[in-house]
Amino acid sequence: MTYIGDAFPSFLHNIVWKYDPQIKIVNKNCSTFYEKFFSKIKDKVNKKQKSNIIYKIECNDCSGVYIGETKQLLKNRIYNHKRDIDINECNTALAEHCINNSHSFNFENCRVLHDNCDNVINRKFIEKMYIRKFKNTAVNFISDIKGIEMYEGIIRHTCM
Repeated sequence: MTYIGDAFPSFLHNIVWKYDPQIKIVNKNCSTFYEKFFSKIKDKVNKKQKSNIIYKIECNDCSGVYIGETKQLLKNRIYNHKRDIDINECNTALAEHCINNSHSFNFENCRVLHDNCDNVINRKFIEKMYIRKFKNTAVNFISDIKGIEMYEGIIRHTCM
């Protein structure tokens, strides 16, 4: 914990000690102005601002889930999914599921399953693995996992 001056640590120590005597306060001497006032800890990135990800969106009306991958920001990909549904364009299994079944997806609670995946080949492979993992509830097209069978032996050997 960064502190300024000598009075603050004892004041803080007294408050914390009353809460839990087991907690120890360690003082860090700040050598620069920047260190005194700015943390090196980064803010968590909002999931909708992430790109190069594999994501999962749950259907609001059944147990179906859609697994997708995108290079775009997630918020832009979600916008494209919503647009496809609005204009009755079945470009993805998600849009087809919504249009054909009059269902909707929970875009607000979309979950990032894997991030920092800049390589498109790796991203598509990881997407296939997640579709396979959720095979009982995934609404994805069968073609979305095409090619995964050649890895079945490796997957079975290393994952089981």
